[in-house]
Amino acid sequence: MDASLRPKCGKATSWMFTINNPTPADDPNQWEGVGYAKWQLEKAPTTGTLHYQGYVEFTKQHRLAGVKKINGRAAWFMRGGTQKQAVDYVSKPETYEGPGGEIGEQAPGQGARSDLQLMCEMVRDGSTMKEVALSNMAQFVVHNRGLETLGQVIGDTYTHDDIRGVWYWGKPGTGKSHQARQDYPDAYQKSQNKWFCGYAGEKSIILDDLDKLGGDKLGHYLKIWADKYACSAEVKGAKVNLKHEAFVVTSNYHPDTLWPDDEEMRAAINRRFEITEFKILYKRDNTTSKKRKRSDDYILATPGPKRKTIEMPKIVAKAIKTKCKIGMCADVGPCFCAQNAYVDAKAAGMEE
Repeated sequence: MDASLRPKCGKATSWMFTINNPTPADDPNQWEGVGYAKWQLEKAPTTGTLHYQGYVEFTKQHRLAGVKKINGRAAWFMRGGTQKQAVDYVSKPETYEGPGGEIGEQAPGQGARSDLQLMCEMVRDGSTMKEVALSNMAQFVVHNRGLETLGQVIGDTYTHDDIRGVWYWGKPGTGKSHQARQDYPDAYQKSQNKWFCGYAGEKSIILDDLDKLGGDKLGHYLKIWADKYACSAEVKGAKVNLKHEAFVVTSNYHPDTLWPDDEEMRAAINRRFEITEFKILYKRDNTTSKKRKRSDDYILATPGPKRKTIEMPKIVAKAIKTKCKIGMCADVGPCFCAQNAYVDAKAAGMEE
């Protein structure tokens, strides 16, 4: 028998068997607990001995001692190959001497691709980890680390057709981060370091709010990540091939400001990034469904993306001339703390 069809030891449902000079008592139709069996009468090419060569799938697992109780004359071997290999082996025409038999149905799923195999093939074919996870969430929970490692090892490199850098810069509150997420909703959110832990093949990457310290640390990497050539990135203990089509940076700074003393760095970054300046304050109504108490009685002195500027009531206009009591504004001079101004107004008897 082919050695590939013989595992070493243990117990199994699937067994190969050989019965020399079979009698009617050796008919597998008489065996209990058989889900499927196929056999034929063969003649040994060297000795001329007639024998049954067969394959059987039991409904429960057996050790060697167990199957010998079913038929003590048979030579038993646990199946080591696939179901198809076993069936083909007991059906080979070159040693066929006479009919045997086939009973039952083959166990479902054997020889077919498993769910895990399908997920592995998705990784091989370039699917993102999100797509792989959505294909079979239960299996992904169990095998996510292995699938991620597989992607890191066999993942293809990617070369873009042009530069990949996008640079949004401007003062705080001008909507840079909002615009980046709107333009690239499925982007990988990159921390301000060299690591790409959790990267799963996303087609876009956002590095949000790059500051001067980050510029000093990441200048070299930014040149690589934004260029069109294939590149890899570091994850803990390994590397992963990047497959992004856009690398987006948001910052309060233009590249010329981040590297004022490095002309070559400025030139390299400007060449690899499409740079857009944001000038207009981004306004967003952040009111909730619940009515805010006294929402029409106060003003927030420094408008921002989460603040709504409203008209200043007369009472507050009078009150800001008083000293701030809780230190939210300057110690002396006009108080721009609306709530404190209200308190001051009451204390000063300036209410109308």
